[in-house]
Amino acid sequence: MAPSARWLFAVCAALAAPALADDRSDGDLNALKAGVALFLLPIHSNAEFETLVFKDDAREQSFEVDDVRDGRQLVLVKAPAGSYYLQEIKFEGGLHVVYAAQDRNVPKFVLRERVLNYAGELRVDSKDRSVAVSFGGNAFDALPTLLRRERKIVPDLLQRHPFAFTTPLVGAKLAGGEPDPAWRYSDWLAKVPRADEAQHRELALAVLTRFGATLPGSDLAWDALKPVLDKLSKRHAQTWYSPQKDVAFIVLDGLWGLQGQALAFELLFVDERLAHVAVRGSVAGSLWGLPEADAWDDLAEFARAPR
Repeated sequence: MAPSARWLFAVCAALAAPALADDRSDGDLNALKAGVALFLLPIHSNAEFETLVFKDDAREQSFEVDDVRDGRQLVLVKAPAGSYYLQEIKFEGGLHVVYAAQDRNVPKFVLRERVLNYAGELRVDSKDRSVAVSFGGNAFDALPTLLRRERKIVPDLLQRHPFAFTTPLVGAKLAGGEPDPAWRYSDWLAKVPRADEAQHRELALAVLTRFGATLPGSDLAWDALKPVLDKLSKRHAQTWYSPQKDVAFIVLDGLWGLQGQALAFELLFVDERLAHVAVRGSVAGSLWGLPEADAWDDLAEFARAPR
């Protein structure tokens, strides 16, 4: 579990001005200069935050992500290449949390120049005057759907630049070999096992059907889907719905438990219509990603078995 950071009620010494700030709009994204990176960061937050500050101590440079909203969002940042960690979380009213680079489990990642970097997903939880952060997971197959929600980010972003998994993710491990440095997002989808949306949807719907929840359409409206999922047996699954009506998350119970990887289904919505169905495996800190191969195979076997 990620550690809770202490609250600071005094204003710390000001950081050096960020070299490049949060850039969620088109901007000058057609060409990236030497030393400049793009960072695609999904954020899961249970509260609103004024600013997240990321710092590279070795180069004395930083960048900020402003106006983090409650829920799940996708952030695009243009920043100097380097090795960063989450240094500060700012709240309205002057409250903030500060981390040190050596803090255990503080989110860290590397940004490579002239590519679109994806290093995992960031979760920020605020509760009882403390903040817990976790970083990791790998739900890169959902990026196109998350991108559709962000009206200020160019819709063809994933086609514009080479797409790279960057530390802590290892591209060669995910793709089963050394990737080409010029791969686009579609190349990764073709190479990474279990990243195909059609396979996810087929497997998830087959398991849900076994549980008695038959979904009638691929773009099912939220108000039509929720009553179907509410009928799921609580012996098999626990369902969570986002207040924003953009995520339904179904954790599978009683199939693996402590004997294997915990599994779940993630249903993502755009404008309250079902847009993406994915199978997820537990990672850490309540983050989820693509399931392990053996867990995927076990779930497929369960879906094929007679009732």
